[in-house]
This record gives sequence, C-alpha cells and structure tokens, in this order.
Amino acid sequence: LLVTFDVERVWKGPEEGALTLATSGSSASCGVEFVEGEQYLVYGLAQDGQLTTNLCTRTAPLASAGEDLAALGPGSEAPAAAEVPA
Repeated sequence: LLVTFDVERVWKGPEEGALTLATSGSSASCGVEFVEGEQYLVYGLAQDGQLTTNLCTRTAPLASAGEDLAALGPGSEAPAAAEVPA
C-alpha cells in the first residue's frame, strides 16, 4: 500500500513538500493504518529504494506523539508541496 503525505516538518531525510511511503495494507501484517486528513509523526525507513514504515517504528498520530516531538526538537519546515495541475 502506498500512502502520500503533505509534509509540514522534517527532522531527518529528504526535505520535500510531499512524500510517498509504502506500508502493508493491514495492521495484521505490521502495516500502519493511516486515516486521510489526520496528522502523523512518521518514521520512514529506506528499504529497496523506497521509504517504508511499519508498526515497529514509532509512527503515531501527531496528537499522541508529544514525547517524541519534545525529544526531536523543532525540526525544519518542509518546502510547500508542488501543486499538481487538475
């Protein structure tokens, strides 16, 4: 399953306005079940030439990631995502 995010802050890795990550399609297979419109702190892993994430990372809804955000510090603002013509 591929999931595309609008990126607001970056702590490590590519500083892009949008990123696509792969995750398994279900939590039974360690996939992260993202909800469209929700904000997340995502820990991405480089694997086979693409970014992935899974339940074994600390990926979490932003509202539940206060401890991680405090430890990570402010990060840097990501560039705006490029507008895709309709």
